[in-house]
Amino acid sequence: MDSTSVSLLRRLRDPSADSAWERFIDLYTPLIFYWAKQRGLATIDAPDLVQDVLLTMVQRIADFDPDGEGRFRGWLKTITVNRAADFRRSQKRWPEITDASELLTVAEVAESDFLDETEYRQLLVNRTLDLLRPGFHPATWSVAHAQLVDGKSARDAAEAVG
Repeated sequence: MDSTSVSLLRRLRDPSADSAWERFIDLYTPLIFYWAKQRGLATIDAPDLVQDVLLTMVQRIADFDPDGEGRFRGWLKTITVNRAADFRRSQKRWPEITDASELLTVAEVAESDFLDETEYRQLLVNRTLDLLRPGFHPATWSVAHAQLVDGKSARDAAEAVG
């Protein structure tokens, strides 16, 4: 199940929808960074790749049909992987593949490195919590976090905070 917000994807079709793009960037930048690191990009190069992926998104979001059968994260991952390959070629840091058998290894790695649903949901929950936290009083946040994340009872969470 792809849990990407269809309403957010529709709003992204309007390049002037600043709040939608801000929301998208806040939610998906960590995921794009994660994929960049999986593709072997150095930490110093990952921001450049993220910027390139986001620029491609602005240019191609109208090509993605949120009501179609394709999964948005798969589409975004494909863009990221392609941009990472372009980046590596432009940096000439990676050796060229000269043997066809090496392509099989690349395909196996590409297939195995997709985030599974559990990892994706955890990344999304953590990022959402990071975005929500500043809107709450620290004591309120601590109690809610203790209940929802740590599994404490309301009484125990409240007592721990005082």
